[in-house]
Amino acid sequence: MRPFRRISGVMALLVMVLLANLSWIQVLDADSIRQRQDNTRLLLEQYNKLRGPILVEAAPVASSSRAAGDNFYQRSYVDGPLYASVTGYYSLLYGASGIERVENAVLSGDDPRLFVDRVQQLFAGRRQSGGAVSLTIDAAAQRAGFAGLAGRRGGVVALDARTGAVLALVSAPSFDPQLLAPNDPSRVRVEYGRLDSDPSQPLLNRALERSYAPDAAFELVTAAAALASGRYTADSMLPAPARYTVPGTQVLVRNADGKPCNAEARVTLSRALAEGCATAMAWLGNAIGVDAISNTAEQLGFNASLNIPLHAEASRVPLDSAATTAIGGPQVRTTVLQLALIAASVANRGTAMRPFLVRDVRGPDLAILERTTPSQLGMPMSTTIASTLARAMRAAAAGGSCPKCTVRGAVVHALASGTGASSAVVIAYTGPFAVAVVVEHGTSVSEDRTAAASTAMAVLEAVRKAP
Repeated sequence: MRPFRRISGVMALLVMVLLANLSWIQVLDADSIRQRQDNTRLLLEQYNKLRGPILVEAAPVASSSRAAGDNFYQRSYVDGPLYASVTGYYSLLYGASGIERVENAVLSGDDPRLFVDRVQQLFAGRRQSGGAVSLTIDAAAQRAGFAGLAGRRGGVVALDARTGAVLALVSAPSFDPQLLAPNDPSRVRVEYGRLDSDPSQPLLNRALERSYAPDAAFELVTAAAALASGRYTADSMLPAPARYTVPGTQVLVRNADGKPCNAEARVTLSRALAEGCATAMAWLGNAIGVDAISNTAEQLGFNASLNIPLHAEASRVPLDSAATTAIGGPQVRTTVLQLALIAASVANRGTAMRPFLVRDVRGPDLAILERTTPSQLGMPMSTTIASTLARAMRAAAAGGSCPKCTVRGAVVHALASGTGASSAVVIAYTGPFAVAVVVEHGTSVSEDRTAAASTAMAVLEAVRKAP
């Protein structure tokens, strides 16, 4: 009798575990399972709906229509490679990426804000239609950034410093999302396999998902921290030898040309920043300490992920060597978006606005349901400090580290870096428009720096002409 009771108890326990598991799957975890990108049943259901468009300047760059030969809708992309870093792809086999993924609820019509539209469609006997997502992208700026990176690897981000609106977001090399859109699984599988195995990684969003050593561009953060300490001014004299060994360590910092920054081997803080004097800025970083640099950087969004709503990798400022951190050494990692934020905070008189890519969400009739409200990310520097940094950036564009950073009829503030590093970096602004360009080094460092500078200037010229 006792063995029977034990077996019965074990069986009862197993039944309870099974019921609990079924309850979890069918009730508590049902929504997350349903929303999984590999849920083919959900995808087939969505392919039977008219998916809403993604708009740039009121024109659709992604839209849906009936596919020839079947009953399902198929996605179509206008200038697919140009906007792929923003729209992403929408695939029967591989789910979605980019705005297609993060705004799927709106585009598919399942968003709560579209409830009234769904009810009206139901009573009218119409199939469910999705809403529209309008982006902040400036078409001319996007084209300028895309053309500038042609044949190279890198990224471009342009911001309206007053609001945080993303005006350009380019990743190169790119891909055509139209290749992944057909309702033909075998064809899509071949195309995805080709893109996924490509060593140039066209599916990687280099503007948001790859981090780079910022090099001299990060020196703006160091200078802001030093000025905020009250111990230094723009005219403070800094040691500027050809080489600087960090006290108590074996860390050696060299200037790019192997020479002192001038004959006296001493420069003002402002000149060190404008000319990219690595030894002077390393000395300054060591003097103020890595905590001061990190605190200023975090007001700019470092050490935290950003969602615009596309996810951007967190830019990092490690708490180790203050001297090498100060000059944006290899241990400092930043996305192209974060670099643009540095320039934008100077352009906006010390205030960093939270970047955003979605201008508004609309119903199937394109009536605006919700508009993004600009918000502040942080205040990494005072207005006075921002003005000091702006003067240094102006000097850099006039003959310092970025002498080719000019736009006809505009005052340009810029910093360039990248000699001997893994990439060329240019950050710049004119008026309220800021841009960052990263070009991964190919065969010529000087050509990469020139390409980064010319791309940045082309983007700034495009946004200045925008209505």
